[in-house]
Amino acid sequence: MADAHSLVQEGSRIQDWTVGQLLKRAADKAPGQIAIKDGDRAWTYQQLQTDSERLAQFLLTQFRPREHVAIWGSNSGPWIVYQMAAAQAGLVLVTLNPALRLGEVEALLRQSQAVGLIADTEYRGFSLVGAIDGIRSSLPHLRTILLTSEWEDQIASAPEGSIDVEVTPDDTALILYTSGTTGQPKAVQLHHRGIVNNALLGSELYLLDDGLPWLGVMPFFHIGGSVSTILGCISRLSTHVILRAFEAGEVLRLIEQERIVWFPCVP
Repeated sequence: MADAHSLVQEGSRIQDWTVGQLLKRAADKAPGQIAIKDGDRAWTYQQLQTDSERLAQFLLTQFRPREHVAIWGSNSGPWIVYQMAAAQAGLVLVTLNPALRLGEVEALLRQSQAVGLIADTEYRGFSLVGAIDGIRSSLPHLRTILLTSEWEDQIASAPEGSIDVEVTPDDTALILYTSGTTGQPKAVQLHHRGIVNNALLGSELYLLDDGLPWLGVMPFFHIGGSVSTILGCISRLSTHVILRAFEAGEVLRLIEQERIVWFPCVP
């Protein structure tokens, strides 16, 4: 067990950064580099910075800094924009598995005391909006529901000006839940400093050059998606090619078409 660890690269250091500062670093260093490819839609790092700042301004018309806001949806470009926006707005993003059903999602929304929910309209034919409508009366904390499909309208309605919120590296950025396979899911609070350095130092160990294409299939509600892949890719100024639902043939096609060099997945 003495060898069951990996050393960081020589010269590496712990950074006292927030998620917003990590994104700004990428936008400053590589503004024209493609950050996200989601089907026919793409964002450069500058566009991701701009869109997430504007979306943060909108979110602050709905929520107060440090309130808990859940996100319930599958992997997508807008999911990442919401993650970056919530971090810059000082919100705590609670990530939920889109495969959860009524009783499960109700329990996690209640336990996390989420005051808001950002949701896809459906997941694999199951209406997420209909599910929330059916349980909303039992969730007294939940006051606002936003749809990921309306993210552009939300940006368009955001007030002008800069974000007037102080976010520190010690602030909680994410609440993730354990799988619950051996009991009730447990909430895990992750602060900005922890997830930023996990991404920075972890991605160094991959020994990849910056600016290369990654294929993202790990679910974003999971640490492997929201931190190791999303923030890891930003750390390396790389392009995150999103696969919304795993299909082996599509994985192989994207690996060839996009010249993927890094493909984190579960064996």
